[in-house]
Parts: sequence; structure tokens; C-alpha cells
Amino acid sequence: MLGHLRWHPGVQRALHITPAIIAGLPEGPTEDSRRTQRFTYVIDATAVDGRQARGVVEGPDTYGTTAVIAVESVRRLVIDSAKPGVLAPGQAYDPAGFLDSLLPHGVHWTIDEGTPGN
Repeated sequence: MLGHLRWHPGVQRALHITPAIIAGLPEGPTEDSRRTQRFTYVIDATAVDGRQARGVVEGPDTYGTTAVIAVESVRRLVIDSAKPGVLAPGQAYDPAGFLDSLLPHGVHWTIDEGTPGN
């Protein structure tokens, strides 16, 4: 999985430290808690020219959704051939298409242009 990086000294240190750190962390939420948990992210943005917009993303189970996001990100980077270089996720692949891919997992999103909060 790590290929030639596996032998890098920094990676070697992390491979030995990581299990100890993970073992020392508190347990995460129970399955019952995750089943009933929901999240809402509200993002207000103002462009340089003064235009404003509000984005809202809502969904179930933050832990499960994070896993889906990670896998979909990798799939898009590998299969859909993302642009080369260091990029923000919104530059690497289409943001609306990415968010739409989360719909089957119960994640919904909207973007309202205009003044946030009004």
C-alpha cells in the first residue's frame, strides 16, 4: 500500500507510534448513537465583488458519512483522473457532482444565492 514510502524514516516512526495512539483514544459513539445522529453544516460565503451565498449540507451519521466521503474522493482521484498537482477538493473534482454522489447515503445539500441569513 505504501510502496517505497514505507521505508521512509518518518513513515517508519508513524507505523510504530500510531497503534499506541489509537489504543489510547476513547471509544467512539455506539452503533445506536450513530443510527440516530444527524449533522447540518451551514456555510456563508461572500465573494470579492460582494455577492453572497449560503450552502447547507445535511445528513446522517457523521462517522459513516466521513468514510463514504473518503472512498468517493479516492475513487474520483484514481478513476476519474483528477488534475495533477496540489489541489483543494473543489479544484480536483466537480463539487456539485461530488455532493450529488452522497445523495444515496442520505446527504442533501443546497446553495442559496443572495444575502446569507435573509
